[in-house]
Amino acid sequence: MKLFGDDDRPDWEKMSNDGMNKFLIFLIFCIFAYGFIYALIELFHKYF
Repeated sequence: MKLFGDDDRPDWEKMSNDGMNKFLIFLIFCIFAYGFIYALIELFHKYF
């Protein structure tokens, strides 16, 4: 995907990433980010 310029994807591909899909991707990202941060905190408490 280009950062700048024309988006040459087909219309069906552009429309498939609707609001609900973006929200679900955001939720999955938050779950993984929380787990990563929690793991870093636990490693910090274990070794320091």
